Amino acid sequence: MHFLSRPSAWRKGTRSDLKLIAIQRLFMPKNKTNSLFTKLVVAFMVIIFFLIGLNYLTISLMSTEIRGEIVSYNSANLERTAGNYEQHFELVRKTMMSFYINENIQQFGKRENFIKYPAIQEELKRLVGNSLLMMEDVFLYSGTDEQVLDYKKSTVADQMFSVFLKQETYTKEFWVRQYTEDYSYKVLADATFYEQAYANAPATSYVYLPVVYKGYADSPFYMVGLLDSEKMFNQLQISVHDNLIIMNNDQILYENKAEHRIPDSNLNFAANKGFRIDDDYYYFYEQGKGTGFTYVSIVPVETISAQLKIKSALLTVLILSIFIAILSAVWFVRKINNPLKQIIESLLNQNKKMPESSRIKEFDAISEQFRHLSDAKEQADHELKSHKSLLQNFAYVNKMKDIWPRNELEVHFSDAPYLLIMFHLTIRHTFGDMITEHREKNESRWYSYVKEYIDLTISHDHRQPISFHMEKNQLMTIVFCESAEEVAPVLEKIKTTLDIDQSYGFATISVSSIYSHSDELTEAYEETLLRLQMRPLQAATIIMKDDSLDKRVQPTVSADQLREIASQLSAGNFANVRHAMNKLFGKLRERQYPATEAIKLAKLLMDRTIHLYNQGTGLLTVDHPFSHAQAESMIENCLSYEELESCLMSFFLQLHEQTEQLKQQVGTDKIIDFATQYVVANYSKAFNLEDVAGELKITSGYLSTYFKEKTGTNFVDYVNQIRIEKACEMLRDTELKAREIAELAGYQNINSFNRMFKKYTGMTPTEYRHQPRS
Repeated sequence: MHFLSRPSAWRKGTRSDLKLIAIQRLFMPKNKTNSLFTKLVVAFMVIIFFLIGLNYLTISLMSTEIRGEIVSYNSANLERTAGNYEQHFELVRKTMMSFYINENIQQFGKRENFIKYPAIQEELKRLVGNSLLMMEDVFLYSGTDEQVLDYKKSTVADQMFSVFLKQETYTKEFWVRQYTEDYSYKVLADATFYEQAYANAPATSYVYLPVVYKGYADSPFYMVGLLDSEKMFNQLQISVHDNLIIMNNDQILYENKAEHRIPDSNLNFAANKGFRIDDDYYYFYEQGKGTGFTYVSIVPVETISAQLKIKSALLTVLILSIFIAILSAVWFVRKINNPLKQIIESLLNQNKKMPESSRIKEFDAISEQFRHLSDAKEQADHELKSHKSLLQNFAYVNKMKDIWPRNELEVHFSDAPYLLIMFHLTIRHTFGDMITEHREKNESRWYSYVKEYIDLTISHDHRQPISFHMEKNQLMTIVFCESAEEVAPVLEKIKTTLDIDQSYGFATISVSSIYSHSDELTEAYEETLLRLQMRPLQAATIIMKDDSLDKRVQPTVSADQLREIASQLSAGNFANVRHAMNKLFGKLRERQYPATEAIKLAKLLMDRTIHLYNQGTGLLTVDHPFSHAQAESMIENCLSYEELESCLMSFFLQLHEQTEQLKQQVGTDKIIDFATQYVVANYSKAFNLEDVAGELKITSGYLSTYFKEKTGTNFVDYVNQIRIEKACEMLRDTELKAREIAELAGYQNINSFNRMFKKYTGMTPTEYRHQPRS
């Protein structure tokens, strides 16, 4: 018994059964007007007949006027082309006339003014450099001495027209004849010129359109401009057809590489403007108003006739389209209706919500189910994309660092040439100080903004680059290109943008060489790291390319320089310390010393200076406030050579201040007072520690120990320090010889004096005397 014939079955039926019954009712005869089948058929028919009417109306409006419109179109194009050429020839004429009367140009015909040839060549170079003229070269020809001068060279006519501008028509004899011909300005036919500077060298060819300007009848020279006829054609011709000829009466001045050439019998055009048909070609012609040249554009007849055949073809296609469209509509609607019912039944069996009422109820059910499916798919796609991105990033990092060589993590891409770019971002301290409360958050935000800008900029200019993060502040990008020059413009664009943002941070852009296979990715990464290490210490965005690897890190600070700085500090000569530091960092800036090496050098300088300073003074102890870790941290945060020098000088200044303070403290000690005054009073004499101890009625051993304990300096070192200070004063203030100053300073041996002077000042007495002074 049928389920519908048993009323009790309604109470026992499930909710899915009720949905199926609802679907069945949708397709009962009484609902045919609302069914999808009926509405699709009606909609298709309306669209088909609307398109039929529209196409018929369009075809009906087409007539033989198409030919006239096409002819008018080609005539208008030729008119604009002729106008462009006329304007250009007039511009060339006026420019050459203006140059001809130039004072420097007029000196060419005067033999006594050969010394002004460079000035004349500079004028010719300026003329050739005018891109609007499209003039590749210009030369002056003097008939009196057969001298030829262009903007690059000066030579005689025989050599000019047989070596540099060799042409079978435009020979030396041709150019000589131009003096006798009656014209002031003339455009000659274009030709191919050859230049062969050496006998066995291959000849270089150029296609020029010569233009001659003679000025006045008895002028001793004339000008010849060589126009680039192909460039003129590309910029002045307006047409989809490349068949253009320029004629002067019966002479062809220019004929481009066209498919069809005018027969000699068709070269006559009676009227100033028009067209004619010969040999299945349209000949559109226009006579120039200024030059009188005839401009001819050649268009094949089939190009225009093909437009007229469209009408009959469209009518045939339209009739066939009507028949096919009607059959296809009926077939499509019938085919789609039954499967659609099955899809809806399947969807409703899985959905707990009944579709809302609609004029097309099937669409309500489909849209509801597809909404759920779309949401689920969108969420799944988002998760899959996120996981894929993370996996890809891990795979590239693993490949470049060669961490985990497993097959499933291998990176492969097409064997196209590529290069690797590393963007290493650095935050400035001033930016970090402004955001101490949310420092990490703001730094991450700046990194994200910069990385997104770099991704967008490179993706815009290059096809499918691959970008991924290597470190928090490092972005790696693989760009597929043939040479590094292809990425240079986009890198300069990024650098310019980052330079605007220098108050927040900057980047080091390290560019590898060109590689051809994904297996070389590790090598490319190591190359970018090497270039990154060669970055100079500058607080600005820098692009490290091929030439950056040519730098060689060489030792810059010698042991003598370190001893000099430590000695000057212990002696309290801070001015000499500043001079030595300025000299050292001047070399670093001049050599563009790599940042990493500069930081290492600064740490080494600090460590060794402290060591030598302790040896000399014994002032710095373990509990000294200038801790090693603090000083290293300050050095590592320096972003330029100036900051690094300032950091070290600040450290040395504090040492100097402590030395001066110690000197003041020991100044009230009677024993130290007597000893120091004795040295200052007798530095020019020969004395020793025993002499001073005898004056104090104490032993020399006690005095030595006591002096070292109170001053932090050995007595002998103090004596040498005073003597060298006095020697410096004499070198500055007197004209005495070094040997005389050595004796006056208490040194009996000039070699001992020179050695001590170099130890305490870092230079020889002669160098000290000749150094510039503020």
